[in-house]
Amino acid sequence: MPAPSYSTRAAAHPSPVARKLLALMD
Repeated sequence: MPAPSYSTRAAAHPSPVARKLLALMD
């Protein structure tokens, strides 16, 4: 099974840092 992408893991396990990165990319 291929490893999930960073964005997939961030969506599955949101964290302050991940949410900030997603906000910056959006």
